[in-house]
Amino acid sequence: MRILFVDPAPRSGIVEPYEHLGLGYLCAALGGKGYEVDTLSVPLQNLSAHRLVREIMKTDPHILGFSVKEINARRTFRLIRKLQSAGLNCHITLGGHFPTFNHARILHDFPEVDSVVRGEGEDTIVELMRALADGGSLAGIPGLTYREGNNIRENPPRPLIEDLDRLPFPSRNMTPRVIDQGGAIGLVASRGCYANCSFCSIRSFYGTSSGPKWRARSPKHVVDEIEMLASAFPGIPFKFADDQFIGPGERGKTWALNLASEIRKRNLSVQFIVSCRVDAVEQDLFASLKEAGLKKVFIGVESGTQQGLDRFNKKTTVEQNKRALKILEAVRVAYTIAFIFFDPYSTMEDVKGNLEFLSDIRPYWHGKKGILSIEPSITVHKGTPIEQRLRNDGQLLGDYLGYRYRIKDRRIQYVRFIVDFFIRRVMPTYHTLNLRGKTIRNRAHEFFHHVGN
Repeated sequence: MRILFVDPAPRSGIVEPYEHLGLGYLCAALGGKGYEVDTLSVPLQNLSAHRLVREIMKTDPHILGFSVKEINARRTFRLIRKLQSAGLNCHITLGGHFPTFNHARILHDFPEVDSVVRGEGEDTIVELMRALADGGSLAGIPGLTYREGNNIRENPPRPLIEDLDRLPFPSRNMTPRVIDQGGAIGLVASRGCYANCSFCSIRSFYGTSSGPKWRARSPKHVVDEIEMLASAFPGIPFKFADDQFIGPGERGKTWALNLASEIRKRNLSVQFIVSCRVDAVEQDLFASLKEAGLKKVFIGVESGTQQGLDRFNKKTTVEQNKRALKILEAVRVAYTIAFIFFDPYSTMEDVKGNLEFLSDIRPYWHGKKGILSIEPSITVHKGTPIEQRLRNDGQLLGDYLGYRYRIKDRRIQYVRFIVDFFIRRVMPTYHTLNLRGKTIRNRAHEFFHHVGN
């Protein structure tokens, strides 16, 4: 039986080439059981909707799986309907955060979809494939929601995989394409996150299953994969796709130090990129990681005011934000500062404070090793604490295929429009926020004195 997985992300708008490692792990799990598996990547293969339909029909799979996010949900459902109109007859299944949170609603609204794999999918997809191949019942497959005649059945959740070392290395059929297009080699060393930020669905996603919410592969297992890939693709940097590269407390720090030690012990000359929280940044840890090949850090600063950090439930402080940047600068590691300018409950004081914070940390993103990456406002995802709060407050707009939100203070709506235009149109052109000789702080005081009165 043939299985085809599709990453339907858009062809344009992708910042850098990437390999969908979630699908790579599913391919490896099925391939290890002797099944014929392939993948299609819309962004990597530059597939138009017409060509994608043609490629899927040519494969004629028995199971067709899609990795779905809010950003590509409507496109995916349109594609599925085109495929069925073209005569495709197979079992269609969906996976990822978005289907996990909306499994019953999707099966109700889109009769073309046969099942949803909830949570981690490696074991569920193998059992689904085996049941379909044998003509068996789907009732005993944990983590699966499926259609049975006119009824929708929801099986119990599947516990999280505690021993990640038991999973085979992910399939790498798309890695050469990523490298050819200038991307880094993707790698996953851990899964989950111990934090619970209000705008993030990661904790909620893993929370749908029992088990520890942050788990890591053993350093030896990770470096085995690094060594194999470095031999096959010499000189290409690695990018860890972990939700939270450094785990909680001393356990997380020790794991990261052991990983760095294992890389050095094998005399591997590699470079890698990670993502982490500001409270995980410690000088000795990052000096050790740099010695092992750490090239760049994506760090979640998010807000420049304490009230903003508290609304995001970051459990961090403004001073911790600044301290993390100082440490990264001291160990001479490049970094990208992730920042969210607005949230649904922003006040004028928040906006002033964010501008002043960005002015204070300007030396870290202008002319040094830092890059400032600003999102004008949060995106509301199903399953997040902010989604539930907005729903309770009557500020949530749209539906599960695309949420929006209402900001009560109309001045904030106006300022958000201005800042959004500035970030998306002006900042890509100008590399400084010094307007007509005035700093952000001075310009902000003038602007908000005018708006606030």
